[in-house]
Amino acid sequence: MAKKIVPLTDTKVKRAKPREKGYKLFDGHGLFLWIDKKGGKLWRFKYKSPATGKERTYSMGRYPDISLVSARKRRQELREKIAEGIDPMEEKQSIKIKQKKEEVKRADTFEKIAEDYLGLIAANLSEGHLKRQRGRLEKDIYPYIGSTPISEVSRLDIIAAIQKIEQRGAIETAHRVFYLCSNVFKYAVTNEKIPYNILADIDKKHILQSSPEKHYPVLTNPKDIKALLAAIDGYRGEIVTRFALKLLPYLAARPGNVRMAKWENIDFKKSQWAIPGEEMKVRVKRQGIDEYQPHIVPLSTQAMAIIDELRLFTGDGIYLFPSPLSKSRPMSDNTLSAAFRRMGYKGQMNPHSFRSLFSTVAHENINIHGFHSDIIERQLAHKERNSVKAAYDHSEYLPQRKELMQWWADFLDGVKAEK
Repeated sequence: MAKKIVPLTDTKVKRAKPREKGYKLFDGHGLFLWIDKKGGKLWRFKYKSPATGKERTYSMGRYPDISLVSARKRRQELREKIAEGIDPMEEKQSIKIKQKKEEVKRADTFEKIAEDYLGLIAANLSEGHLKRQRGRLEKDIYPYIGSTPISEVSRLDIIAAIQKIEQRGAIETAHRVFYLCSNVFKYAVTNEKIPYNILADIDKKHILQSSPEKHYPVLTNPKDIKALLAAIDGYRGEIVTRFALKLLPYLAARPGNVRMAKWENIDFKKSQWAIPGEEMKVRVKRQGIDEYQPHIVPLSTQAMAIIDELRLFTGDGIYLFPSPLSKSRPMSDNTLSAAFRRMGYKGQMNPHSFRSLFSTVAHENINIHGFHSDIIERQLAHKERNSVKAAYDHSEYLPQRKELMQWWADFLDGVKAEK
């Protein structure tokens, strides 16, 4: 016959004293008070798991924080859960895990995830570029959604912030910030902070104005080009800047790519320069996934001669054109622009202008060099409007482009030699 348990009273609970060893005072139906040897009193509930049938003990809290009446009420609640097939211990653990996840979610704000993303890509960016990226977020995004958990940021939140940028007339910045935010969300998806990129399916045409087309100043008169090339040859600034100015016309590449060029990407046997895909502005879509494509720049004999000579000065470092302050960093993005101003070409030519000059001259002389427009555009790494055509191999038209770039180098030398 089971031993009859006399229910506890408030007086008995209050007067319970510690002993040499901890002991229990039973109230019935699984509820008991544990008194430890220091006099601490803890309510506990003993039950059998509805899932396994094994005996388990559930901690309910300390006396007097939890009174006898409250402990009995909690016991009844737990017994009802067990009758429904719910294991109180499992439920308690599940709630703890859920609360922990919620705490982590609240801590993973948009700003925190964005800063983690910038930290990840920092090694592949110049100090100036990284500063601009962070500055855009600090000015245009963080004030609105920076403290919001990234899992709770909506498309409309981003659109509203982007359109505020547009309203002040900074159309190009709006496009850049949208793209940067999309990358932050991709990073969050990769690290399982959110299930998907909420910006992936947005058609920018529906929320953003078209970026204004950039028109760089360019000299097209052969006499003016001759004078510019002579000015470059006669430039007496810092030696690395002099080499960059000499090489720039022969490449028709973006100045940012030129100043970031690394020796490891120069193939001296094939006479070509591989610009890493991450540094290119054009992305393509393969099997539904956006990815960067490297860009191969064939190097003419004139370009290779300049690079061979430059190697004597900077070949022991990372960059062809290192900063004068540190070999581990590329030259400043303002160095070449400043050189053009010093040569007296402010408003007439800048480092970007040689791309425009190459494009203009190459297209106007197709009947002479014989290479059609697609090859010229491939060399400039311009984005294809047709997404299928955009997914081209980085070496497409390489033999023809190699001949084209040699023609271009010879054209420049011919202009320079004219009397």
